[in-house]
Amino acid sequence: MKRTNKLAGFALLGMFFMGSATVSNLRINAPETPVSTVRSFEFQFSNQIEVGAEMMPLVGQLSKDGKSMYLTGQNHQGKKQLYKMSRTKAGADFGKPERLAGAINDGKYDIIMPSVSNDEQTMVFVHSANGMQNGNDLYVATKGATGEFTAIQAIEAANDPNISDSYPWLSADGNRLYFTKQQGSNITFYVTERTGAEGFGKPTELGIKLPKSNNNMSCHLSSDEKELFVLSGEVIYYSARKSTADKFTLPVEIANTSNSGYLSGITLTDDASEMFVYNSVGFRNTQILKFNNKSNDSKPVLTTPGHEK
Repeated sequence: MKRTNKLAGFALLGMFFMGSATVSNLRINAPETPVSTVRSFEFQFSNQIEVGAEMMPLVGQLSKDGKSMYLTGQNHQGKKQLYKMSRTKAGADFGKPERLAGAINDGKYDIIMPSVSNDEQTMVFVHSANGMQNGNDLYVATKGATGEFTAIQAIEAANDPNISDSYPWLSADGNRLYFTKQQGSNITFYVTERTGAEGFGKPTELGIKLPKSNNNMSCHLSSDEKELFVLSGEVIYYSARKSTADKFTLPVEIANTSNSGYLSGITLTDDASEMFVYNSVGFRNTQILKFNNKSNDSKPVLTTPGHEK
């Protein structure tokens, strides 16, 4: 699938990160945390990820080491299956998507938005019973002795009927799950803790407020869960915290653009050197777009107030 001219309005996504939207030496000074966070970003469009003409890629996510991407592939008949693309290291090209074997692809689940733990033994994904957004619920799957995702169950404590429970992000150890709840145009971020083999507990609000740019929000966290990237419509926000016990700082807009497509599913490598977003530019025309971070400052620096760089 080749990139179409419809992305020209996106300036090939160049304006998204290379013009006045580029932010360097980003400073966040929020009163609710005892630190300020200095972070630099200079994302530039790299290329479109090729998945083959036989399938359309739907929202997926990188593994924590950046060597794999789990995603949904929809064929020309509208059938969805779960795939995995692999590469030798972060920064390298991905190989051809490989369909996952086992019960997870037996046709029972309308899978989208998969997220895996660090060891890739646990996966959380979204299944819609009615094929509509209001039917979105979260499910957890674990690998069995055969190496296939076979033990699959709904995360009952997190799911609400008639509310879209979506865009999961599973922590590296598999013990915390971040996701969105959407009812109408209202979108809220939640987090839930694992309670044992039986699943996850009652979710609580993450406690971060964002200006809503679109009726769609997806998030990515660093593996240590201290940095948060949020894609809302055509705007990307960044927030950070000193530890998982702290609140996130006031979110800062780091990029925005005018785009004729529909962006969702932000996912980054752990050092933020690469970023991927899913862009829908028309009926059955969804693309995975890759960006490279050209900034020399690839890691956050925490400083005490009054000593910011």
